[in-house]
Amino acid sequence: MKKVLLIEDNEMFVKAFKALTKHKAPEIILLTAESIWDGRALMDTHKDWDLVILDGSINAPLDGLELIEELRTWNYEGPILTIAGTGTDRQKMLEFGATDEADKTLGPSKVIEKALEILARAT
Repeated sequence: MKKVLLIEDNEMFVKAFKALTKHKAPEIILLTAESIWDGRALMDTHKDWDLVILDGSINAPLDGLELIEELRTWNYEGPILTIAGTGTDRQKMLEFGATDEADKTLGPSKVIEKALEILARAT
């Protein structure tokens, strides 16, 4: 089983992502957080994440770039997949330490495909 944390504030995206994960990747244990604070709390209480998926456009109280930096300073060395729509500087997130990026406007199915690619590379 692979443990994945999704930090995403779009409730419809999260619901669709959960449903698709059950069908496409039942081997994934998915925990979700709707805010940076909730994501930080889950990172503190649950260890050994196989992948963190972060909505790079979340911007309160930290933005996605700051959270990526924080995750790396907490010695989280696992992969970080940033997802964002148009207008977000996904290249900058890679420079800040994200492993890969995906355009979430293509839908949860494409994000799951990218996540599975990352998890396959990590094993």
